[in-house]
Amino acid sequence: MKKNKFSKNWIIKQNRDIYVKKSKLEGYRSRAVYKLIEINDKFKLIKNNSLVVDLGAAPGSWSQYISRNFNNSKIISIDLKEIEPIKNSIHIKGDFTEEYQKLKIKKYFEKKVDLIISDMAVNTTGNKSVDHLKIISLIETVFIVAEKHLKKSVLLQ
Repeated sequence: MKKNKFSKNWIIKQNRDIYVKKSKLEGYRSRAVYKLIEINDKFKLIKNNSLVVDLGAAPGSWSQYISRNFNNSKIISIDLKEIEPIKNSIHIKGDFTEEYQKLKIKKYFEKKVDLIISDMAVNTTGNKSVDHLKIISLIETVFIVAEKHLKKSVLLQ
């Protein structure tokens, strides 16, 4: 299969990206982990003993970070894709919007969770209007799940 110009450029960018290199050196599954580290450094959302749901978790670097750095945290990751096992975590391969999957989350924790994290993105079509609507729909769905499973707490300001 012939590679197009865009995929070649993407590969070149990946090879030069400092966060891609850093994630490999530190044993993380993707560069996305540094987004979560930056967010947590600023807002201190994750603590030891946290109950966390990671929506759209693949490849799992966010769950991996929490597992490594926050003692006794309990994590459930869910994604349409399979991911490699992570200590102190279970993975559900499936759609988090399905009632069956929501029941699995509820049963695993047996109470409301401390944190729901997500680095999901929709598959884009190239049509900005359609893509925008898909993104908004995904965000609304996450809010519905959060309302059902998340402990009530002080909102970030």
